[in-house]
Amino acid sequence: MSTIVLIVFGFAIICYIEIPQLIEHKYWKELVIFLIFLLLAFVLMILYAMGIKLPNPNQPAEILLKFTSK
Repeated sequence: MSTIVLIVFGFAIICYIEIPQLIEHKYWKELVIFLIFLLLAFVLMILYAMGIKLPNPNQPAEILLKFTSK
């Protein structure tokens, strides 16, 4: 449980540092992309901390490479 608290705290610090700068400079598109990637990373980190087995990203990449190399 302490790992999840540390993850939440770490992501909160990242948001506290990065988001105000993006809003101040009115980088709206960058803010949306940043939040999407941040949310994806947050969910993956929480799942990993909970001990849930995550799929290997190499398998879809190998299939795509084999398909495009023919």
